[in-house]
Amino acid sequence: MPGRAKIPRSGTVAASKVAVQATFFQKVIICAFAGFLAAALIQWAKVFVEGADDALNKGYQHHSVMSHP
Repeated sequence: MPGRAKIPRSGTVAASKVAVQATFFQKVIICAFAGFLAAALIQWAKVFVEGADDALNKGYQHHSVMSHP
């Protein structure tokens, strides 16, 4: 087929066409990075909720009955 371009056997184009499995060490790095992102998201959510709670209750002073002598 003269009009069809050949796919090279090596290089970036060939690498995108061939399925490659990650090594164990690469999987460890990916899992560590995913764990870091999950922990960062949880920490961000905690800070966000605390900030929203402070913003909503800024002028509110709660006095429970049990706290007065």
